[in-house]
Amino acid sequence: MKYPYLVASLPTLSLDTMPTIQYETFLRWCDGVLDEPDRRELQHLLDGDAAACVSPFAASWFGFETSFRHNIARVRAGRLGLNPKVAVPEADEGNPRIRQGVLDAFAKSNPREREWIIDNVRWTVLEELRRTEPFGLSEVLAFAVQLQLAHRWSRFSAQKGSEALATHEADLVPAEYAEAI
Repeated sequence: MKYPYLVASLPTLSLDTMPTIQYETFLRWCDGVLDEPDRRELQHLLDGDAAACVSPFAASWFGFETSFRHNIARVRAGRLGLNPKVAVPEADEGNPRIRQGVLDAFAKSNPREREWIIDNVRWTVLEELRRTEPFGLSEVLAFAVQLQLAHRWSRFSAQKGSEALATHEADLVPAEYAEAI
């Protein structure tokens, strides 16, 4: 129970609602509470720097992510007509739920639904990992990654998608064909 006050003050997060806390606010809270090695661990985790992380939480999280992405790559290779065993080298399959989550995600034809399932699997794994050290660093690190995921989903909307498409339309349609459309 290293950081009970910080953990108890963190808001509840969900993938389907806008987080009530911004990154900057969360990091300021951490600056005032986390000891220096734990603050560095948080920054390395947020930067995706697995090699610099030293905590059991980070090792488990990056191990999961590696296995998860490996499984996603294998499914995508198969969809491209490649032999997944040749296109993607063998790796630890990890948690059996990983494979099932990937299969469930790629059973969806809608890319948004697919991403939703993938991030929900991530969310569930983070919930499990945070319980390994109640009111400790694992809770803080899990919250940080969940905050990243929640902010990512809060940026998705039909309007923002249409705006992004309009912005990149010139890249999608060659100029000589744009006038004909």
